[in-house]
Amino acid sequence: MRQTRRYLAILANTEMLSTFYQTSKECLKIFPGDFDEAYQADSKLLQKGKASSEAVNVVYRTSVCASGPVLTAYIYWVLTRAYRQGIQRLYFLARDGKVMYEIARILNRTLHFPIEFKYLYVSRIALRRAQYCLNPEEVLDYICRDGLQISLKVAMTRSGLSEKICCHILTSLKYPRDTWDVPLSRTALIDLKAKLAGCRMFHSAMSEDSHSQLSLICRYLAQEGIGDGRSFAFVDSGWTGSIQRSLAQILRHGFAGLSDISGFYFGIQSRPETDVGQYQCFYFSWNRKDRKRFIHFNNNLFECWCMADHGMTVGYREESDLVFPVQKPYVPLWYEKQQLDFIRHYACRFAAFLGEKRPDADILGDAVAPLLRTAMQRPSQEEALIYGSIPFCDDSTEAYLNPLAFPLSIWDVFCNLTTVRIFTKCFLHSGKRFFRESCWKEGSCTLLPQPFSTLMLLDCHLACVIKRLRL
Repeated sequence: MRQTRRYLAILANTEMLSTFYQTSKECLKIFPGDFDEAYQADSKLLQKGKASSEAVNVVYRTSVCASGPVLTAYIYWVLTRAYRQGIQRLYFLARDGKVMYEIARILNRTLHFPIEFKYLYVSRIALRRAQYCLNPEEVLDYICRDGLQISLKVAMTRSGLSEKICCHILTSLKYPRDTWDVPLSRTALIDLKAKLAGCRMFHSAMSEDSHSQLSLICRYLAQEGIGDGRSFAFVDSGWTGSIQRSLAQILRHGFAGLSDISGFYFGIQSRPETDVGQYQCFYFSWNRKDRKRFIHFNNNLFECWCMADHGMTVGYREESDLVFPVQKPYVPLWYEKQQLDFIRHYACRFAAFLGEKRPDADILGDAVAPLLRTAMQRPSQEEALIYGSIPFCDDSTEAYLNPLAFPLSIWDVFCNLTTVRIFTKCFLHSGKRFFRESCWKEGSCTLLPQPFSTLMLLDCHLACVIKRLRL
């Protein structure tokens, strides 16, 4: 432990790092070994980041102090549990699972668990396309679900149909072309759902596409080993459990006997349906005793820590008797490759210090809690600026991109206040949005000038109190 503190004291050459280390004493207990060699390697990488840019340096420090330890602890927990349960194969789901897949491969060089790792190219859009012919009502609910910037175009993009077919459907429903990009209220979404439910063109196009995609995805899953008799589980970030629910329906259709599946998730915030297998949660779950951790958690920032260096899967195609995922073109928009390298480097350091006395996986959720709360609830201005600038979309279509910590105007600040939002939700039943919302509220308030920064920070605390009272 003395060597650990010495290493951390040397590395903590900024106020931000010092804050992280001071709030993570429990987390630091999981690191055995001598850190002199690791410090030298980290110092070289840190200097490389400084030579590149201050932004990359911030990404490095955050990867070492927050995202790296959190993700590595999660995957160590997954591997330990999977080994205890006799699971033979783990499927890491794209795209949040990319960094998790890399960490698992690194850790298992030391752990030597007899587990095979696979990276599965899936997405909500790809799964919903295949799922429509099995459960059209659920897919229609998904298409007409509310969002921060939901419009007719965004809603139709969720269907997975081509742009040409979507235009024909909207025209047949008599929606003027100049309204296709206008944000929809909740009332307008209910109206759209009713119209789509009665549209023969929509159902015909969706059914034809769905039957084709269902056949292809079942073949793709079989190519990846599902159905060969080996026990398996999925690994992902989580939140609602919808991915496993979609996979369960597809597996029940295409693979006889595969009805009870299992998944490992960083957290599930609401109780999933009981007929879609087992959900094993690392940090928070729908259970009352575990939900308190979700109060101070921002799933949007977490997803940005898991950014992959490839495009989203939108469907599947056949080529030479094999099935391949179809992906959107990948365009680097931030420092995702550097972040992935830094987290991989952290996982290598962790694996190097895994000796005979390995950390208790079941206590790691409590161990990383201070890291998460500091990074998500109390970011430095540098962090808020760099991570808040990540182009982010809260919708699975990625039809629009906004900064994660959206720059808020004074009007936006007022309308984002918890009491104001409760009032508008109760009395403005149309649900029309007349202000911008931030996907990382604490990051946005850090970037605001005084006194608005303090006002927003106090409001964040109020929101946490209200969430706690609702547990």
